[in-house]
Amino acid sequence: YCADGGMISAWSEPGGSTLFRLVLPTIEEQELARRRLLYVEDDEAVRPATAALLEHYDWSVTQVVDATAAIAILRSDAESYAALLTDLELPGGGESIATTAREVHPELPIVFTSACTGRLAEVAAKVSGAQAVPKPASADDLVQALEAACADPLGAGRRERRLRRA
Repeated sequence: YCADGGMISAWSEPGGSTLFRLVLPTIEEQELARRRLLYVEDDEAVRPATAALLEHYDWSVTQVVDATAAIAILRSDAESYAALLTDLELPGGGESIATTAREVHPELPIVFTSACTGRLAEVAAKVSGAQAVPKPASADDLVQALEAACADPLGAGRRERRLRRA
């Protein structure tokens, strides 16, 4: 099997010919396999570049400029998103976006970004399971945070580890 949903198989007879079968997914199937990400960033220079990087890592990115637009999307279509990546310091506030996300889709993985690192850690700690990535962030840092949030969207693993240590 291929990583993007295709398949390669081969049949062979000793001394005979070999038959290869190659099955490739349609473009629609490939898009369905990609995870949808709601990405909220008000910086016009950062947003498209970061979205392009994330798409390279097989995320299908919906780019949004502010909290009002993000909240409208979450209220109408939150279930179709695999994760939320939001800047903390933007019009309407990343924290309000996360609050709405938890109301309409409680298990939606959330990752906050911000150059204001003190506030970033504080807010991420208040939102169950949220990850925090300080700016500027590399694509690897963002992808690792998204993967961690998707693996443990409500932070249950962190809570269990804290309880075991206590």
